[in-house]
Amino acid sequence: MIYTVASEGKIMNHMTADQPLLDRLAGVMGPVEIRDADGKVLGRYTPVFADEKEVHERAAKYFDLAEAERIAATEREGYSIEEVMQHLHSLEKGE
Repeated sequence: MIYTVASEGKIMNHMTADQPLLDRLAGVMGPVEIRDADGKVLGRYTPVFADEKEVHERAAKYFDLAEAERIAATEREGYSIEEVMQHLHSLEKGE
């Protein structure tokens, strides 16, 4: 259901999110487009945070800095950023 609310001389429509929608939006940390299955943009959602501490608390649920640091310190397979950039440039040149 869509509601219309007037506040401070401005009119804003709003919807009440049910639990499945709240669950889908729980990990969103910044503005995001919402699209249908065909890719058509339905709208944009921008989460509201009370303060920066809340942002960090929410982000911590989805990202473990200690684990990322452990992986960076122990896993040495892969390519340096310089090697990756060199490879990408070689693709542009058709080499």
